[in-house]
Amino acid sequence: MDPNDKTFPVSLLSGTILRVVDFPGHARLRSLLPPLIQSAAKIVFLVDANAFDAIQVRELSDLMYDVFTECIRCGREPDVLIALNKSELEGAIDPTKVRSLLEKELDTLKTSRHTMETEGNDELDIILGSEGQAFDFNNDAGCDVDFCKLSVKTGDLDPLIDFIQ
Repeated sequence: MDPNDKTFPVSLLSGTILRVVDFPGHARLRSLLPPLIQSAAKIVFLVDANAFDAIQVRELSDLMYDVFTECIRCGREPDVLIALNKSELEGAIDPTKVRSLLEKELDTLKTSRHTMETEGNDELDIILGSEGQAFDFNNDAGCDVDFCKLSVKTGDLDPLIDFIQ
């Protein structure tokens, strides 16, 4: 479980090289995030749309909270895409539902972390959103967040390619 850091040509004609870091979402790797976020222009969260359960919602929200607060802390506003892979499968969750579930979980995280950080009285901690207001991606993430469906298996990657370019 290590980040993979590779470069790819954006197009063979332009000669532009793109650095892509595939970062596993495991909690023990979170300390490696700050330098990556400081240089990131785009961030993609790849989500399995066919197995999006309460555990995935919690884990993804926890990672997103850390990413968003680090973006705010270092003054970065990378574009963020939540890409729902395996969207071609029957029973795959819709982006609107994913957004709603993540906002609800991020609101819960915001409240619980705010309570813990208030007790710790650490002035360096950043709280997403406003106290007493529900978390909303449009107002509280600190960067632009979009959602899309895609399928690696069928080659339907246009939303991801458009986002990266």
